Amino acid sequence: MTGNFFAKYKNDIDTALKYFNQSLLLNPEDFISLNNIGANLMQIGNLKEAEKYFYDALNINADYPNTHYALGLLAEMKQDYDSAVYSFSNTLKKCGKGNEISKV
Repeated sequence: MTGNFFAKYKNDIDTALKYFNQSLLLNPEDFISLNNIGANLMQIGNLKEAEKYFYDALNINADYPNTHYALGLLAEMKQDYDSAVYSFSNTLKKCGKGNEISKV
């Protein structure tokens, strides 16, 4: 949560990444922190590294819709529209009826 605060409200990605990485030291299987690291890296334009974190998160929990959504955004940024549609479709499948993805 602290990492999200620094990223969203303080626009301090470096500090946010420190908090997310500390979370991973405590729990390397924390797919939400992996996803959040990827999202912040994507925000600063480090797409290759972001993609690595998204796939690490997906390997831990393939049912987390936010990671599929992030991969869709990443593919769209890379102008890989087939992959973007595929990832956005998976997002909808993983959300289930009446659920929304969280804003990260």
